Amino acid sequence: MFRKGYISELKESSARVTFPDLNNTVSGWLAISEFKVKCTESCNNTNCTATLDLKIGSSVIVCLYDGINSGIIIAKGSEI
Repeated sequence: MFRKGYISELKESSARVTFPDLNNTVSGWLAISEFKVKCTESCNNTNCTATLDLKIGSSVIVCLYDGINSGIIIAKGSEI
């Protein structure tokens, strides 16, 4: 299930998300998705990992697996 929310707490590779449509319920710590990218030109064709540039208050799209405590943050969303 996909849900829109916003970042309420942030660690290096995970975050807690508040869901306004669920009476501002806060999730458990959810992983922030990483993407494998191929850097070219000045990066000498190396494989790099990119992640979402998030801060507290950022709007996000979350894919929940089993309730609000299990899922992954997959994208930045539009303003809520």
